[in-house]
Amino acid sequence: RLGLDGRRVRQGLVFRTAEFNRSTKEDTPPPGPVCISESGRDFLVRGLGIRTDLDLRRSDECLGMSGSPLGPDVRWMQIHASVLCYPKVVTNEAGRVQFAKIFRVFLDGRNYPIVFHCRGGADRTGTVGMILNALLGVSEEDLWKDYQVTAFWGTVGDSRHFLRFTELIRAFDAFPGASLRERVEGFVKSIGFTDADLESFRERMLEAN
Repeated sequence: RLGLDGRRVRQGLVFRTAEFNRSTKEDTPPPGPVCISESGRDFLVRGLGIRTDLDLRRSDECLGMSGSPLGPDVRWMQIHASVLCYPKVVTNEAGRVQFAKIFRVFLDGRNYPIVFHCRGGADRTGTVGMILNALLGVSEEDLWKDYQVTAFWGTVGDSRHFLRFTELIRAFDAFPGASLRERVEGFVKSIGFTDADLESFRERMLEAN
């Protein structure tokens, strides 16, 4: 997809998925069982070169975990994102704090390539993905298309999720700007980031013209 100034978003740096091991449940001893095949794990680690597994699940969903199901060569980082899901990323102070922690992961070049996920890869993951793409200048139409692809996944394809995504988009109206990108920029700056941070992220994630 295209971002700012018609520059393409670089491929092979950031990947979005669902959980690699089942979230902890009352009847399941922690940690939850691995749900990725050996071939799938090999593809992510050797084929895509994943260095960082950014896990957006809550601590109670990750009980007993001390590393990534992808193996010891992948750094596991758990930053729970339930408090920032959809408009709460703007309206909830805890959500703002957590997103700041998450965005710092994407500002550190040592972490790439990164795979990020929650349980289903839709709500928490979709919120983060939308903000990252908006900062890169991806059009609002393409942001919607990206989310609609998410809705084809079995457990999230209902109208509630589209309403919540609408609420997420509209939450950024609290910030000035003629475009969604500018309003999202305003939000990110309001939680402590600078123009230099945004430029660094874009230079890493956008191809040159």
